[in-house]
Amino acid sequence: MTCPKCGFDACAPMRDRWEFFVPLDSKSMNARLTNSGNARWAYKAERNRWEAMIAATLADLSSGVASATSKRRVTITRCYFGRQQHRDHDNLVGGCKAMVDALVRTGVLVDDNAKGAQIFYRQERATPTGVRFLVEEFGVELHTQMGDGSIATRVL
Repeated sequence: MTCPKCGFDACAPMRDRWEFFVPLDSKSMNARLTNSGNARWAYKAERNRWEAMIAATLADLSSGVASATSKRRVTITRCYFGRQQHRDHDNLVGGCKAMVDALVRTGVLVDDNAKGAQIFYRQERATPTGVRFLVEEFGVELHTQMGDGSIATRVL
């Protein structure tokens, strides 16, 4: 069933999934209200840092994340603790822009628009500080009626 508030469908058929953690904290959108002058270069440096960390993390994964060829669902979970605070949704999403762009540049996502990705954002108080990514590749569910009347389901 699809959540009416956020659109998350826990029953959507998935062909594959990968989970990885990057030990960097996302910035709040309040830290980057403009994209001009020095702020533009700061954004580029942040995006490049995320890209390098994601690429290094993916290289360390034993299973590896296949390059995206179709739409994927990504759940980005910001882990924070200590004196760090829970961010409102707008600041969380805006602060994650550099990491989403890095996911596209590393091939984890085809694009960050609605046709290339379904992105969900979460926060939880946990250690260590960083961001946990859950990447899921959508599949197609096939139902086949067996000779005994039962139905077999496969995800392609």
